[in-house]
Amino acid sequence: MFGQLLPCGGGDAIPLVRPRLVVGRNADCDVCLPLGTVSSKHCLLEMRSGVWHVSDLASRNGIRIDGVRCQEGKLSPGAVLWIATQRFQVDYVLEAAARPPAARSPVPSPSLQAAANLRESDTTEVEPPPRHQELPVRARRGGAAGGHSLGELIPCGGGSPIPLTKRNLLVGRAPACDITLPSPQVSSKHCQLEFKGGFWHVRDLGSTNGIRVDGIVHLAKFLRPGEILSIAKLRFEIAYSPLEDEPPQEENPFALSLMEKAGIARRGSPAAEPRLPREPDDEPARKRWSIDETGTL
Repeated sequence: MFGQLLPCGGGDAIPLVRPRLVVGRNADCDVCLPLGTVSSKHCLLEMRSGVWHVSDLASRNGIRIDGVRCQEGKLSPGAVLWIATQRFQVDYVLEAAARPPAARSPVPSPSLQAAANLRESDTTEVEPPPRHQELPVRARRGGAAGGHSLGELIPCGGGSPIPLTKRNLLVGRAPACDITLPSPQVSSKHCQLEFKGGFWHVRDLGSTNGIRVDGIVHLAKFLRPGEILSIAKLRFEIAYSPLEDEPPQEENPFALSLMEKAGIARRGSPAAEPRLPREPDDEPARKRWSIDETGTL
């Protein structure tokens, strides 16, 4: 065996039994991943000079190495390989010929030796520059049983992924939202994420700065794995495994009422029939009696 792929989400390890393996959804692949997001022949794993390499075979959802999308690359031991939305840690031992030579310990020069003998009081402590602060993101706990995630939003600018733990999530700046994005560009209740028809669906809730999918403004749209969702100026890649091959047909957002867009009313709920005002002609006819001069009716 030439190593193994360890699923990051848990599960049985996949042995790498040959130095050249085709990975894909088809049953005739060397490593079969029967998932809708994996292409029929997704990528090629090949060991060269004792080191594993991966090459994309024109797949739909691509490959990543340690979170960076690429067409091909080297897989060092411990690297995380993304095959569509599935993550695997590559576990193997480098052969002796592939190991980098051990660095020789340099012999310190007399000047360096003198600098090492300086007292601590003779040195000046330099503070490291402040690191770039990540935007704090809070996701409310609860939802799916056992903390099971239906996917995650991966910040494109770096940071921890946001787990999607419920089928219906409210995203916004307000602390009461399921996913809180404390950015002034984000509206208090910015958008709604809903898992329906086997796909994640996003709907704008009348926000100020709107939503975009792969750079295009949308009021509502089904999200495919790997697409970039922009919430105001914050960009996230959505990663999950859909339950169907294709998303349902998109509804026309312009056909929705304002209450439906705001999530107050549901699509298809019976509406009360309008009551028309009565016209004078609709009043029941009344008999008119007249009394003549003789006093008879």
